[in-house]
Amino acid sequence: MGVGVLPHETFLSKDFILHHYATVTPGNELKADAILDQFASQMYGDNVNPQVRFNDGAKAILSFCQENGISLRGHNFIWHSQTPMWLFKEGFQDWGNYVSKETMTLRLENFIKN
Repeated sequence: MGVGVLPHETFLSKDFILHHYATVTPGNELKADAILDQFASQMYGDNVNPQVRFNDGAKAILSFCQENGISLRGHNFIWHSQTPMWLFKEGFQDWGNYVSKETMTLRLENFIKN
């Protein structure tokens, strides 16, 4: 059985989580708007490789799972209200044309691999 957690809960409720649950699912810390780095994607993404950066909250949950041998389950990497529009645009820009279906497929495949 699993539980959804926020970063602070890995500290405040550590014993409770470890006693009652076998998996952890981060609330929003691994969703696209929290982990995609627009600037790095523009600089190094070659229009098909979105760049990922984990914030402190994501790192806390990932570390908690690793240190305690508890499984992590991903939660909706692409979520309608938490996916930045620039992910769908040419050059990872806020403005401009949408990418083709083929380019978007490559982006999503590369995002999931990361």
